[in-house]
Amino acid sequence: MLLKLRNKIRYYEIIVYNMLILTRWYSVIRNFVLRHKYDSIPAIYAVVLQKVRKKASAGEKINVAFYILETNKWKYEGVYRLLEKDERFNPYIVVVPYAAGAVIQTDYIPHMRKVYEYFKTRGYNVFLPYSEQEQRVLTKRESKEMNPDILFHMNCWHEYGKFVDFGYENNMDCLQAYVPYAWMISNRYIEHFNRDFHNKLWKIYYETPMHVDMAKKHAINKGVNAVATGYPLLDSFFFPKKSVVDVWKPQEKKKKRIIWAPHHHMLEKNRDANFLDICDFMVEMAKKYADQVQFVFKPHPELAKKLDMAIPGWNKERREAYYNLWETMPNTQVCLDEYVDLFLTSDAMIQDCGSFTAEYTCTYKPMLFLIANPGVVRDWNECGKAILENIYTSEKGKEIESFIKRVVIAGDDYMKVKRVAFIDSYLRPENPQGASRGIYDDLMRELGMKAGV
Repeated sequence: MLLKLRNKIRYYEIIVYNMLILTRWYSVIRNFVLRHKYDSIPAIYAVVLQKVRKKASAGEKINVAFYILETNKWKYEGVYRLLEKDERFNPYIVVVPYAAGAVIQTDYIPHMRKVYEYFKTRGYNVFLPYSEQEQRVLTKRESKEMNPDILFHMNCWHEYGKFVDFGYENNMDCLQAYVPYAWMISNRYIEHFNRDFHNKLWKIYYETPMHVDMAKKHAINKGVNAVATGYPLLDSFFFPKKSVVDVWKPQEKKKKRIIWAPHHHMLEKNRDANFLDICDFMVEMAKKYADQVQFVFKPHPELAKKLDMAIPGWNKERREAYYNLWETMPNTQVCLDEYVDLFLTSDAMIQDCGSFTAEYTCTYKPMLFLIANPGVVRDWNECGKAILENIYTSEKGKEIESFIKRVVIAGDDYMKVKRVAFIDSYLRPENPQGASRGIYDDLMRELGMKAGV
């Protein structure tokens, strides 16, 4: 009971934060007051860069760490594999404590073990900074893996609590880089471009030139560390190089495949999640079109936590029963982890998640975005609004059934030509070999090295 009350208080703190902090005037005043705070950062990284260049020229391996919290936020596959092929580098994953970006921070050790096993069984070089004997998380001083030459962070939320060694503040002695954990379409410019985190990194590899322009406009450091490379995750969509795994539940006959991906913002200022309004209706649609369509329920990772502990009328038991229903209906299933193969083997998506709006659009397949209220898209940034003009939309899910019947089942994707032209012009990475290659090439230029792969 006490934990549930604490989490509810935490969520309402977020609401107040959104109302007071995420305003234009706060941003203007903050940028003025802190206008010189980050002037020394480029010089700090210049010293670190020379140290790493010296190490590279001496023939020593460059250690590259990827700090990862959740498997479904692994965006560095292509970058990792390129570095893995280059014998001059030693890339590896470090599983970080369950704190960064998580509003509810419980049971982080079992979660760390789960993430470790996920990457280990898939052949990655992965390190678990945890002492089983002493039952505690290791510190930076105790682990060489936590002292890399280059460090890629998973997301910009770094409330690590007592585990400060994993935060960017304690890693200014290495070259810190970042690929946004999600494709940013919101105009929450402070959160996505101008946190202390963004201003203190060596490099941030953004999705498009539009995002770099936003960093230059809104970040206190004027986006001096911003580079437009494209989004590495989407290399799998734009430049498929491996066989795709069919992750869908077997059916007695071929059916259309639809992903439903509900977001979790039910209390926050933007309240862009439609889940509470359509959760029963989506079950109805799955049953009604069971002979023609199969569905995958792909909820945001935070949705379960909020339903369990913060949403009136919901609790863990009701949420588990609902998730289990989607797992057990003959034409439905649940996906909580990696989703590239899921996207590639689907036919369409229904969703209200920010990043998926851009990510799924880049599969060239039709998608219906559910607009919970007018403020949702009003608060999108320049890139988000451009995408919105080229996808199907629905107010509070009113057009869900017509989208299923006309666009998906009947195959009348009447926006396809327009959508494809937009994707090719604005969302594809400029590097003809993909975003991951763009990041790799940028690292080579900075380190004064020739590409080895």
